[in-house]
Amino acid sequence: MKPDPAAWLKAENLRRAALADFASSQDEAAAFEALRKAASKAPTSAAILTDLVQFALRTSEGDIARQAARQLLKLQPPHTAHAHTAAEALTLLGNALEARQAWIRLLDTPHRPESLAALARLAERNNNLPEANDWLDQALAAAPRDAGTQLIAARIAARRGETDKALGFLLPLTNPAVPADFRHRALYQLGSLHDRADNAPTAAKAWKDAKLCLEESYVREIAACRAQHALLRARRQRLRQAITPALVAEWRARRAEPAPAPLTVLIGHPRSGTTLLEQVLAAHPRVVDLDEQNALPTALQAGIFRHAAGRDEVAALQIATPAQLSATRRDYRRRISTLHPLDSRSVILDKNPSLTDSAVFFPAVFPEIRYLTARRDPRDIALSCYQQSVLPDFSNIAWLRPDTLAADCQEMLEGWEHLRDCLGPDGGWMEVSYESLCTDFAPNARAATAFMGLEWDPLQENYQAARPGHRVASPTYADVRAPVHTRSIGRWERYADLIPELFTPWL
Repeated sequence: MKPDPAAWLKAENLRRAALADFASSQDEAAAFEALRKAASKAPTSAAILTDLVQFALRTSEGDIARQAARQLLKLQPPHTAHAHTAAEALTLLGNALEARQAWIRLLDTPHRPESLAALARLAERNNNLPEANDWLDQALAAAPRDAGTQLIAARIAARRGETDKALGFLLPLTNPAVPADFRHRALYQLGSLHDRADNAPTAAKAWKDAKLCLEESYVREIAACRAQHALLRARRQRLRQAITPALVAEWRARRAEPAPAPLTVLIGHPRSGTTLLEQVLAAHPRVVDLDEQNALPTALQAGIFRHAAGRDEVAALQIATPAQLSATRRDYRRRISTLHPLDSRSVILDKNPSLTDSAVFFPAVFPEIRYLTARRDPRDIALSCYQQSVLPDFSNIAWLRPDTLAADCQEMLEGWEHLRDCLGPDGGWMEVSYESLCTDFAPNARAATAFMGLEWDPLQENYQAARPGHRVASPTYADVRAPVHTRSIGRWERYADLIPELFTPWL
């Protein structure tokens, strides 16, 4: 059936208005609702469905994300952009087989080369290197000079220990004539290869060149992200002043309705060991694992902050009614249930380093909440963040420069320490040292499990194999599937003289 042009235009205007409103308000839940309304008026609009999938994921509306992703795959003619959005969403939501089939359906179309490369990337991400290599061979045969395929080829070769082969793919991609989107990723990968080979000077130069490539190629985006990050820093300072032990104790004393489900948030600075700790705990059969989802901040935004008439977050929480608090608790559980099945024995583990800055709010709505925090030598954290290949975003924009990364890292760590002091020694928190977990795994892993109110399960001994096919959100997903090791402890020392600004606060 042909769409009604008037309805189509109205829906497109709704989409544009939603994105414009989000740019100014950053209210993801409101943008999601507007996009869902637009999709109801134009259910075959690729632009609307694409945005709806993305905002449904960002707000932990799993059912809507699946539905929109599947609808996107039905559009004709098929297109790789649709398949990419849908496949990423379905993979994140635990439907990896559907994601694979989405790409396979494109193999008999003009999009075959891109589909082969995507299948190789998907298999590599799922830790199936033999299958990844098979798809890759076909992708290289179909499009041997495609930059995206060469990046995937380099990553697979590096994981197989074929360093020279990986270098052969990467070095041509570092040429200034290569588009920046591929060049900066090639430079980051190149740095990681040299780092593994203990060639610190060459690794540091490659990472520096990658950041320079981004600075030169994303000028407007980076400026906007830095402006947002300045607001984040100001917010951190406000919260340090507003949150006191008395206020946290008042929140903890609130009665929680409906009855609480066991909830632990796993926070800490990115690259502090949260993913390793998460994988160990999530192997327990009773644990429902939220891996870097936004269910908690979205529930708070939709249930309390949006209706606070311009008040800051602390003031909004202070005037929130019991009905609002209860509705927010129910909404959080609803969002989780669209991502994972829940039952009466479920213990929720909400792992998300990006929640660290907002962690001070949680006791106001979830008095029973427990805080599990990963700690690591901040110099190793800073180095690990510095080498990550990420596109500019307000949460990681500080990582482009060593001095701002160091300052950002120090601020986030101090923010957690302030909350820890407000919670007090018996305030339902536990710190787990990454170094201790790596050097003395069993007692530290068992202690973290007991902190969640659980007995140790044998599946946790071999946590890497406990959830086959499960997608790890962290960019270092390959590392957490390997046996626990100590190679990353003290790595910063090799770079102390090469990137000194990165370690200044702790020297």
